[in-house]
Amino acid sequence: MERKFKRIFGAASNSTGLFVNGFKMGALVGGCFGGVLGTYQAIQMRSFMVIPLAAVGSGFSFGCCMGLGMMIRTSEM
Repeated sequence: MERKFKRIFGAASNSTGLFVNGFKMGALVGGCFGGVLGTYQAIQMRSFMVIPLAAVGSGFSFGCCMGLGMMIRTSEM
């Protein structure tokens, strides 16, 4: 029983690290893409508050998707 707990909780720490790494990569890519699209929309609307909102929103959403994808992709569990 102790060996099972060690296996389950040992793999969980690795999965958490993979989620964080995937979230960082996804947030970077999503933030850049959101910044580009936000700039285009800010020029159209003449409201430059759109740029950081678009960058943060798309960075967070794509970061979550990428983090979950990295966790699903692990083959150690």
